[in-house]
Amino acid sequence: MFGRTLSALPSIVVGEGDEDYVVLAAADGRQLMRHKRLVGTRTAVQGDAAIFAEFKGTGCWVVGYRGGVQAFSTDGVRCQVLGQLRIVGERVYLDGEGGRGQLTVSMKDGTARALSGVTLNGWTSSPTLAGPDVIVYRDGRTLTATDAGTGERLWKKDAPGEILGVLVDNGGVLAVSKADSHSPFFNRQDQYSRITVWDARTGKRTGDQVMRGGNVLRQSSIGPGQALVQSDDGRTVSLLG
Repeated sequence: MFGRTLSALPSIVVGEGDEDYVVLAAADGRQLMRHKRLVGTRTAVQGDAAIFAEFKGTGCWVVGYRGGVQAFSTDGVRCQVLGQLRIVGERVYLDGEGGRGQLTVSMKDGTARALSGVTLNGWTSSPTLAGPDVIVYRDGRTLTATDAGTGERLWKKDAPGEILGVLVDNGGVLAVSKADSHSPFFNRQDQYSRITVWDARTGKRTGDQVMRGGNVLRQSSIGPGQALVQSDDGRTVSLLG
C-alpha cells in the first residue's frame, strides 16, 4: 500500500571476473559483452542496460551498454571519489563518497551535470528527487522544482499553512500542514491536518483535503500528483489526486 513504483526487471546479468566484467543475457546465459575491470568501478543494471562508472585519467567516465553495444558515455568528468551508482528512469545518479558532490548523467545522450546533496526520495528539507528528471527544493513553506538535467526551474509554490512535513517521491509532492482554517464538517475541538498534493513535473495541484485526527499516521506518493494518506485516528484513509 505504501511502496514505491518498481523499476523494470533486468534482462541482463553483470558478472565479475579476474580482469573483466561479463554481461550475460538473463534468459539464456548468452554472453553479450565484456568490459575491462578497473579498481573502484561501480556497476548498475536497469532493464536491458548495463552501466559502469570508473576512474579515467583525472576524472570519471560513465558508460552504458544495451545489447552489448555502447549506448551512451560521458567525456572526462571531474571527480575524486566514486560513491553509490543508482539509476532512476533514464538517468544515472553517481554519488561522491561521504556526500561530497554528485553527478547525474542522461542515458539518452550521456550529457552530465554536477549536483549536490540530492536524496532519492522521502521526507525532505531540501533537495529531493521526485522522479527521473525532477528535483524538489524546500525553503520553509516554499517549494521549487527544477529539471535535473538542465537545472531549469519548472515551478515555484508556497505550501498552505504551517508545514509539518513534505514528502517527495514517485513523481509527486505531498505537504502535511496544520489546517489554517476551521472545517464546517468537524467540531471545533477536533484536531485536523491539511494535505496538499502536486504533480512534481507540472506543479499542478491535484489534491487538497482536510483530515480529521490531527497527525498523519501513514502517507505515500503513489504516482504523479497522487497520494494515499491515513490519519492517526485509524478511521480515515484517503486517495488524493
